[in-house]
Amino acid sequence: MTTRQCQQPLLEPPAPEPLVKGVVSKASDLFCAERTSGGYGGGGGKAPDLKTFWEEKYWSQNVHRVAGLDEAGRGAWAGPVVAAAVIFKPGTSLPEIDDSKKLSPQKREKLFDLICCKAEAYAIAEVSNQMIDDINILEASLQAMREAVFKLAHQPERLLIDGHRGLGLAIPQTTIVSGDALSLSIGAASILAKVHRDRLMGGHEKTFFHFHFSKHKGYGTALHQEELQKYGPTPLHRFSFHPVKTLFFESAPAGDRIHF
Repeated sequence: MTTRQCQQPLLEPPAPEPLVKGVVSKASDLFCAERTSGGYGGGGGKAPDLKTFWEEKYWSQNVHRVAGLDEAGRGAWAGPVVAAAVIFKPGTSLPEIDDSKKLSPQKREKLFDLICCKAEAYAIAEVSNQMIDDINILEASLQAMREAVFKLAHQPERLLIDGHRGLGLAIPQTTIVSGDALSLSIGAASILAKVHRDRLMGGHEKTFFHFHFSKHKGYGTALHQEELQKYGPTPLHRFSFHPVKTLFFESAPAGDRIHF
C-alpha cells in the first residue's frame, strides 16, 4: 500500500459509549426550513456553497467539529465494507472534492493525500466479509461508520451521514441522501473509504491470483462472475450474498474449485 502523506495518527477507539439514540435530522427537512424562514435562498440572502452548506450551517452555530461519514464496498460480493470519517476546520473549502464515484482513480488518489493533509481529523474503519455474513451488510455498514467515529482523534460535535439512517450514537446527527455529492466532509469521507478499500482489494490479488480484484474490486462484474463460476469463492467472498451462493453452489464445476 502506498505511503500516505501528512497522515495524522489514528488513535485506538475508546470504549464505545452506550448506543443511546442521538438527535437525527433529515437534510431535506433542514434545507426546506432554511428556505422558508428567509435564510439561505429564502429572502434574498447570499446563496450558500452547496458543497459546504451543511458544514457552514453548523459552523455558524459554533459547532466546530462536524464529521462527515460515508462507506465503500456495500454492494461488492467480496471483501470488507470500509467507512471513513472526516473533520475539517471551519472555513475549509476544497472545490475538487466530490462523490468518489464521479472521480477517476487517479483523481481519487491525489485527493486522498490532500484530504489527509487538510483534515483536522480523519479515520478509516473496516468490517470484514465474515462479519457482513453474520450481521448483514446494512448493519455492517453502520458498524463500520460507528468504528470510524470512535477512531477519530477528536470527538465530533455533529455527524453528517450519507444516506437516511442514523448511527444510534449519543451525538447529534444529520442524514443526507446523496450526501457524498452535497457535503464537503461526506465527499471527502467517500474518497478515503473508496481509495483505502481499492488498495486493500488490489493487494489481495497477490494471494488470490485467479481473481482480478485490482480490476473489479470484488463487485459483481462479468469478469468476477466468470472467475467465481470457474474457481469458486475465496475466503474474501460474502456467502450471505445470493449471487455468490448461486454461482458457487449451483454453477461452479467442482473439479475446478479452489479449496481453502
